[in-house]
This record gives sequence, structure tokens and C-alpha cells, in this order.
Amino acid sequence: MGIDLGKKFAPILISTLVLLYFAMSIVGIIDLPFARLSMMENAGIFFGLAVVVYLAGVMVVTLMERLREIDKEDKDDLSKY
Repeated sequence: MGIDLGKKFAPILISTLVLLYFAMSIVGIIDLPFARLSMMENAGIFFGLAVVVYLAGVMVVTLMERLREIDKEDKDDLSKY
């Protein structure tokens, strides 16, 4: 009666792929449209980096909340029996 990792697999996979996309944009492998448009100014690089770091942080917090919800849901389901 362990916790099923099937429910956690999709959120972890999607979050990992999005974070990899953000990491590749920071390194310069991929250009993000909003970062490219703002590079016309001197502060554009910092703005683009700040947006990417902020979005990555939001993604991690959302993943943690979702995993907690899945754990809570599993415990509630087990307590019914």
C-alpha cells in the first residue's frame, strides 16, 4: 500500500521539461521571444533573465504544491477504508 508514483510522474516530468527549457534559454541555446524583444535596451538582458528566473521559481513552487495535494489525496483515500 505505497504511494503510487504514477500520479506524480506527469507533474514532475512537465516541470522538469519546462525548467530545462528555461535553463537552455539562460545559457543561450534557445531564445525566448520576450527576452529577444527586450534586448534592444541595455537592461534587456537583465529583464529577460529576471523573467526566466521568476517563472522557474513559480514552476518549482507550483510543483511542490501539486505534490503535496497528491499526497494528501492519497492519505484521504486510504483513510476511507
